[in-house]
Amino acid sequence: MPPNAQQPTTDESNVIDDAKTSVTVAVHQLFERYANKPADNLGPDRIGPHGVLELLEDLGIGSTDRKVLILAWLLKAKIQCEFTADEWNDGLVALGVVSIDDLRMVLEKEERILEKDASKLKTLYRFTYTFGKPEHHRKMDCETAIVYWKILFEDRYALLDAWTLFLRVQQIDVIKSDVWNLVLEFFEQIDANLSNYDDEAAWPVLLTDFVEHIRKEKCAVGAA
Repeated sequence: MPPNAQQPTTDESNVIDDAKTSVTVAVHQLFERYANKPADNLGPDRIGPHGVLELLEDLGIGSTDRKVLILAWLLKAKIQCEFTADEWNDGLVALGVVSIDDLRMVLEKEERILEKDASKLKTLYRFTYTFGKPEHHRKMDCETAIVYWKILFEDRYALLDAWTLFLRVQQIDVIKSDVWNLVLEFFEQIDANLSNYDDEAAWPVLLTDFVEHIRKEKCAVGAA
């Protein structure tokens, strides 16, 4: 502490402690509203799928809304459709959230920030791969990856629909982490018409195959 800084008085310390306690109690009461639903059968101190659905209804967002993923990211959740007491309590206290209205405003604010902050978007994107695949699995199921790409990037990148269609046509089963990580860079860097794609660049084979697929489709259309 700087030499001239004043120590808080006993009364000031008590006020700070009371405020912290009040926030902690409010956050835990909010947790109890959604936790331990009998239909979830997850054991004590967990919000499960039924509790999450109730939470989303109160927030006024659908299950495929990007804000659901943002919430999981902000609370550092480890399992889809679940929040532990620690994830919930620590996350909401850190965010300064004590009510559903507070949480709704935080999610809306974070979504706006993600539209402009490429670094934060990359962090959310990297989180999604670990979060979206089953625990202890090294790869993500392709259909799961497509769902998350659409949640993250719908109406953001012109190549998204062509990419997901390509994966299905090629019957790709799984997405490796290196492919997942570089898809975001590919979408960010490569023009929709592929005019700035460098054939000498070290993209993963799957992305190279995608480019060749698009080029062949364009040639076929041009020759028709």
